[in-house]
Amino acid sequence: MRWLAPVLIAVVAATCRVSAQETGREIGYVESFDKKANVFVLHRGGQTLPIDALTPVRTGDRIEVLDATAKIVLRLVNRATPVTVSRGNLDTPLTDPPPAHPFWTPTIAWAASQIGKLDRDDREQVAASIRGSASGGAVPLLALAQTLPAGRQSLSIGWIGTAPAEIRLQGPDGKDVTSGQGTAGYWFSPMLDLAPGDFVIEVKIGATRVRQLVTVVPATSMPDISPDLKQDGLPEPLRELATAAWLAARDQRFILAAFQHVAPFARDSSPAKLLARSLVRGERPLPPG
Repeated sequence: MRWLAPVLIAVVAATCRVSAQETGREIGYVESFDKKANVFVLHRGGQTLPIDALTPVRTGDRIEVLDATAKIVLRLVNRATPVTVSRGNLDTPLTDPPPAHPFWTPTIAWAASQIGKLDRDDREQVAASIRGSASGGAVPLLALAQTLPAGRQSLSIGWIGTAPAEIRLQGPDGKDVTSGQGTAGYWFSPMLDLAPGDFVIEVKIGATRVRQLVTVVPATSMPDISPDLKQDGLPEPLRELATAAWLAARDQRFILAAFQHVAPFARDSSPAKLLARSLVRGERPLPPG
């Protein structure tokens, strides 16, 4: 890779003037970037800060890119689509107005720190090669009995590898509730009305067959999520991501429930994909505190 002189870049300024009171409030976060993290530097006031997946960005921040071919994608909460920062952007501080309700809560910040660690680990070639050597028939997501909330939902299942899998969900009466074939490591069921009771999930990949008990309980019997994840104004993908991390950190038996929150976003969101892949491997975030 040919290194060039640092190019200061940032999102084109909004036409509105940002007041002094708004400076320094979170307006979004880093969605993804295409080079090593040390290619990007966040300038905030007189500080230079490192960048990870889900690093929050604030009004007044500037992003420095040390490689002119690199790009970084931001999610700004007041914009419907992501913003790509590249050398074509002007050297202007981020000036999007902050949302009416602050969204960078303590639990969101904790979840972001966990996703940032996953991102750093995922970019290490040694870790990637170790993970790639895992058995294609492994389903660590179902290593232990799981607990799901009752209600109308599409059930998501994930496994290691890209081999096709046959999935079957049997109800308390032993009859099939739904079944199907998944590819590329994911399967999503049709919408189901799951009532409390003991179910069995079966995943068959080649000659490997995994069967696991899944106990469906009233939603009120599930752990009550952190109060700051219930507040108004949180971007829904960020709320679901933090909820998934929070549930998985609570107990191994909630790892499948956590996966339900993050799997639907894994195709379009790099942080969601990172957490989904971690859960598929049976890995859980470290509990807060």
